[in-house]
Formats: sequence, C-alpha cells, structure tokens
Amino acid sequence: MEISRRTMLAGATAAAATTLTGPAVAAWEESTRYPDPRVQILDPSFARYRVVQASVERLYTGARWSEGPVWFGDVRCLLWSDIPNNRILRWDEATGRTSVYRQPSNNSNGLTRDRQGRLITCEHRHTAPDANRIRRQHYGAGRQVRWQAAQLTQ
Repeated sequence: MEISRRTMLAGATAAAATTLTGPAVAAWEESTRYPDPRVQILDPSFARYRVVQASVERLYTGARWSEGPVWFGDVRCLLWSDIPNNRILRWDEATGRTSVYRQPSNNSNGLTRDRQGRLITCEHRHTAPDANRIRRQHYGAGRQVRWQAAQLTQ
C-alpha cells in the first residue's frame, strides 16, 4: 500500500478531529469534586466572585438553544427560554422535573422579574402585530402586554 499526500492529510485530519472533539461528545458526568474543575476563571478580577462549593449541574437536555434564565425563589423553580422551539421551560427544584411553562412563547429570549415579582419577557416574534414586545405576567396568571415595539422606539 502506497501512502500518498492525500491519505496522509486525511489521516492527520481524522486524528486531530478525534482529539479535539473528544470532550465535547463525551457523556455528561456529575462532578463530585469541589471546586468543580469545569468552572474556569477567564479573568482573574472575577476570582473573588467564585463560590468554591458550587458545581456545574445539568438540569435538562432537549433544548436547541437556551438562554435568559430567571430564578423564582418563592416557588423554587427556574424558568428559561428555548428560542427555536418557541417555548419557556420550567425546572422545579422540589421534584427535579422540567416541563413546558409556556408554548408558544413568541420566541422570548430574555427573562427577568420586576420588583413585584412578575415575570418580564422580551419577545421577538417575526410576524405583526405580535412582533417585538415586552410582556409582564404574574406567575401562573394571565399575560399582559406592557410595551409594544412602537412604544419602545419613541
């Protein structure tokens, strides 16, 4: 068998890809070490904010793109957006289960709470009249549109 430049490059590329992607596709394992070695400090000025007894924990799999988490300490749950699937997910601390909190969510991508504890969502649905708005909602209650896109630009 003759080794050509093409087969040599193909082999080197395959070896590099295997080496570089190994940890990314590895099975998830909970860390039992403190401090968790997966928590890395990229800027030394943030070292004082690290909680050494904290570790990384996986709460859910199945979302395509998650962001905008908000903690509801009074009901002990975490809400976050799964934007491409057009839903808001809810993780319950007491049961450890994740469920759909709201679907459709109008592609919400930012969640927070106001001073009264109401959920505030930033929505960016691509069709009028529901495009680009901020919505306020009492937890578990009906939704109320607070600001539409036209009001936000004034």
